[in-house]
Amino acid sequence: MRVSYSIRINGIVQGVGMRPFIYRIANELKITGSVRNTSSGVEIIASQEREILSSFILRLKSEAPPAARISDLDYKEIPYQEFSGFDIIVSKDEESVKTSISPDLVICSDCKSELLNINDRRYLYPFINCTNCGPRYSIIQKIPYDRPNTTMKKFTMCRRCSEEYHNPSDRRFHAQPDACADCGPIVELIIKSENQRYRGTDALIKAREILSSGRILALKGLGGFHLACDAKNDSAVSILRDRKRKNMKPFAVMVPTIEYAYKYAEINEEEKTLLLSPTAPIVLLRKKSPFELSQLIAVENDYIGIMLAYTPLHLLLFFNPKKDFFDFEALVMTSGNISELPIEFINEQAIEKLSDIADAFLLHNRDIYNRIDDSIVYVFNEKGVVLRRARGYVPEPIRVKLNVKKPCLATGGELKSTFAINCDKNIIISQHIGDLKSREGIDFFIHTYDLLTSTFRIKPEIAILDKHPAYLTREIVKRIGIDEIREVQHHYAHICSVLFENEYDGDVIGFAFDGTGYGDDGAIWGSEIFLCNLKEYKRIGHLKYTDIAGGDTASELCYLPALSYLFCAGIDYNTLRVFDLIQKEEMALLNYSLKNAINIHRSSSMGRLFDAVAFLLGIKIRNSFEGEAAMSLEFFARKDCKEYYPIAININGENYEIDTHSLMNNIISDIDRGLPAEIISAKFHNFLAETIRFIANQIRKREGIKTVALSGGVF
Repeated sequence: MRVSYSIRINGIVQGVGMRPFIYRIANELKITGSVRNTSSGVEIIASQEREILSSFILRLKSEAPPAARISDLDYKEIPYQEFSGFDIIVSKDEESVKTSISPDLVICSDCKSELLNINDRRYLYPFINCTNCGPRYSIIQKIPYDRPNTTMKKFTMCRRCSEEYHNPSDRRFHAQPDACADCGPIVELIIKSENQRYRGTDALIKAREILSSGRILALKGLGGFHLACDAKNDSAVSILRDRKRKNMKPFAVMVPTIEYAYKYAEINEEEKTLLLSPTAPIVLLRKKSPFELSQLIAVENDYIGIMLAYTPLHLLLFFNPKKDFFDFEALVMTSGNISELPIEFINEQAIEKLSDIADAFLLHNRDIYNRIDDSIVYVFNEKGVVLRRARGYVPEPIRVKLNVKKPCLATGGELKSTFAINCDKNIIISQHIGDLKSREGIDFFIHTYDLLTSTFRIKPEIAILDKHPAYLTREIVKRIGIDEIREVQHHYAHICSVLFENEYDGDVIGFAFDGTGYGDDGAIWGSEIFLCNLKEYKRIGHLKYTDIAGGDTASELCYLPALSYLFCAGIDYNTLRVFDLIQKEEMALLNYSLKNAINIHRSSSMGRLFDAVAFLLGIKIRNSFEGEAAMSLEFFARKDCKEYYPIAININGENYEIDTHSLMNNIISDIDRGLPAEIISAKFHNFLAETIRFIANQIRKREGIKTVALSGGVF
């Protein structure tokens, strides 16, 4: 007996080939009815015998397209409906939204094969895609995910593309960004030193010449601009670093295939899986020795960030059609922006703002609606840990068991900003926004907020802000128009993030080690020990407060915290040769500042302690980017050294104060007796680890709490 079912599927089910997949399964099982996208997901009306419909539902779950993520599949029997066949019908916009936009997808093996096949009609076409790959989040303007709701709406399909799009047996059946050289986006090259413009294949050939000659190329990728150069060319890397970074922050490297990644890095199975995954992130990998790329890519760093070419356009930069193989092995591929500003994504603005960096611009006319950086991941204890969640991950929601009853906006901090909104038990986290100290950063934040809230039909009622009174997130919330505000202390938020991510709602001992954060007492915190849960916290420990000289510059100039720690510990630093690096006039001014408490701030920052030790060991005089000195100090440490400095803790009732005066005396003693810096660095790191263990055990015995949460930038 034939019956009819109404089936609704939620999750990432649009832009991943779900409707064509359902269409094929339905026809195979001789099911009649229809499927369509809605703003809540995918809706199916299916008529057939009950047993066959049960099999159909099981196959929908078990055989879904690789990029699909089904969060809910609900079905119910409805009054029987008779259909002549099974059709994909016009999408429906509903008031409620339960679906998610698909992240952008890495080029699939089928499209890659066609791209490099001289007999294929899309040979060397840099915008080849299908239902299994290509742009998604970066081009979508609203849901349902249909071509008219994307930036591809201005391109009318040619006859052959239209035939593919409407052919159920073709893998481009209902592929919304489908295009070819006859009807789709085109690529164009502008060379600053020439008046001529190059288009199509000529543009790609000229772009490769730019890279081969050691010049800098700005190219418009999937979610914004990259700046690229030959990763083996020291001069090219040096020029790019000098023009863009003005600092020694590591560059990411792109390679055409996994085989090239193996040439430059040590790669385990989990790292290989990440590199080859549909998200295709930058994976932090240990350098292979000898390192055959430019040493200037990642200076004084044991790691290199590598990603595989994830779009056809990127892949074609490596491919030489005359030789039919990849003759570029590795390219520096760094975000196309001026330091600390958001990534550029509009042709005209990129040319204007990046013209002092790039020698040529490889552009295209497929508009980016949502700019998005590359994601960064590293493997720890055989598990991928996301350091920057962006392309390939966003805007896939994070499903949690802990329900936030009211819709909220959590604004994040002011640096490396990312915000979150919630819908039922889904947390939607934005892509990496960057620093919110510029108009561009604030506009990027608000654009992304408007897109995500309108897409998911969410109107946040509460804004959750960092407690710092001067953060510009307060101004953003005013512009957005949220009246109810909740303030959260920065380091407590760090610990809450660990609890929420692990869906843990009990009490923990929280260690939040960080560079800076506005404290409840008005001081600069950064080494908090909490007894806390998701509802409340009690600060029971920290580093001994130190008066740090230099104001805001103390996070950049490592000798400022070093001098301050020694001064507060009563240690004579005039005999330390490392301070000879500082001009006498500046030293005199700093001495006066410390003695008279001028331009100082009270701090318990763990980040500044790392900076101080790095300077005292002669490793770094300044941070050219955030965390540089601490990273160098870590890489410098002898990994086989088990020694540690004596644990010195001042215990006052239930409060623990880590005694930095004792630590500094011990470090200076080791320096005076000529102990190698790599041993001192190891002893310092081991001291912190042993201190954490000691305090955690003390609290466990007293409070009975056995769970520890570690968070903050230092970790």
